[in-house]
Amino acid sequence: MGLIAMSERDLQRIEVLSTVVDGRMTLVSVAHVLGLRTRQVRRLLELVQIDGSEHRWFGDRGDPCSLLVFIDDAVGKLMQLRFVPLESAFPYFEALELYPNAHCVPVAFYSDKHSCSGWRRKTPRAARA
Repeated sequence: MGLIAMSERDLQRIEVLSTVVDGRMTLVSVAHVLGLRTRQVRRLLELVQIDGSEHRWFGDRGDPCSLLVFIDDAVGKLMQLRFVPLESAFPYFEALELYPNAHCVPVAFYSDKHSCSGWRRKTPRAARA
């Protein structure tokens, strides 16, 4: 992975946003510190990245499977992890249905173009090896 350059302002914003996630500050106080409206701060905290990874997670003790991961984009916190037999649209739909029960509904979920909606082989990569 290459070097990622961030401005001092962006680094401060990430640090301050993490205090909301940790419960050390309120949305109102963070909005004041960052010079934003409360609604804008809420939107910064409501993007969730979803991705999956095929692997033999349990070695020889189980079948190959995919781990679906939901990551809070603002602070990089793992919000939901779920093992499924195969990474495809339907396991994502099931996981998305459960997400609001445990967390607030985000503004958006996003993924890479190949993970949940693209064409997938019938057997996981780890099973083909």
